[in-house]
Amino acid sequence: MTKKLSAVLFAAAALAVLLIAGASAQADMVIGLTADDANSSPPRIAGTVSSVLDDVFAYDISNPTSATPNTNYAEDGVALTANGYHGNNSVPAPIIALDVTSPYTVVANDILVLDAWGRSGGNAARQARDDNYTVELFSGGSAVATLTGQTIDGTFFNRTTISGLAAGTVIDEVQLTGDNAQFTIQEVRFGSIAVAIPEPSSMFAFALAGIAGATRRRRS
Repeated sequence: MTKKLSAVLFAAAALAVLLIAGASAQADMVIGLTADDANSSPPRIAGTVSSVLDDVFAYDISNPTSATPNTNYAEDGVALTANGYHGNNSVPAPIIALDVTSPYTVVANDILVLDAWGRSGGNAARQARDDNYTVELFSGGSAVATLTGQTIDGTFFNRTTISGLAAGTVIDEVQLTGDNAQFTIQEVRFGSIAVAIPEPSSMFAFALAGIAGATRRRRS
């Protein structure tokens, strides 16, 4: 083996190690939310926005439809509670504001998801109150992502996917805004899903091919 070839292989191996070390993917992660009543529109009954966060169910961010929260909206007129958010008909575009419990810092190639479940009970008109809403992510009071036209269909579930945010952006609030004064949402979850990365063997092959190509160009 010539010294030049040995040097090329050594460089390729070193590059592959660096690539592998820097390519550890972030695992799927659920990001905690807390009700922000002060910046939310008042609900229909004297409950709180936290009712979209309090269902106990086996939520799996990688398979969000594998378990379902309670999607049958109900109110208790005596206890003045409800198991979901329902706009009180006084605000044309009700807002559900949710603080990110521990502000989340976006990493490179991050993919964020907001999972929302709508109302399954009632007639078709009641179920349609979540058919057109907007999802916004905020950083320090400024919107950094706005996704309009979100719809919860007949499965009573919708996933909003947010990508392309600059690494280092700190997300501290999430808002859902309906276009119906009786906008209804049953449950919400927020998180980050892992980004697939090449296998180490593939990365080594890419590195070796790149260096070999560079060597051929130098010879020509």
